[in-house]
Amino acid sequence: RPNIHVKDIAKTIIAGLDSALKGIYNVATQNFTVDEIAKKVAKLTRCRVQYASQLKEDKRNYRVTFQKAIKSGLLKPSTALTIEEGVKEFIELVKSGRIKDTKSSMYFNAKHLSHYSV
Repeated sequence: RPNIHVKDIAKTIIAGLDSALKGIYNVATQNFTVDEIAKKVAKLTRCRVQYASQLKEDKRNYRVTFQKAIKSGLLKPSTALTIEEGVKEFIELVKSGRIKDTKSSMYFNAKHLSHYSV
């Protein structure tokens, strides 16, 4: 799945607003499977990954190319934050008390959106 840190999204939006570019751009800095992300998080947090059973295999392909955004200058992978850096930021927010309830629905897309009948 394509991933990007929210700070990199903000930089990309600003770059787009400051440019004369038009069109649609795929914006992400890394492609990882959910399993790969889970393993990265587990390594940094020393937590155990629990796998939910699926009724059927998800055959969708989420891999996208971001070359158009890179070539246009909107996206700068050399300064992009990694998944590991994002996880470390989250850990620090929890340790500092800024994030108090890690089980809050706001950190789970499906749960959070269910509050809005989406």
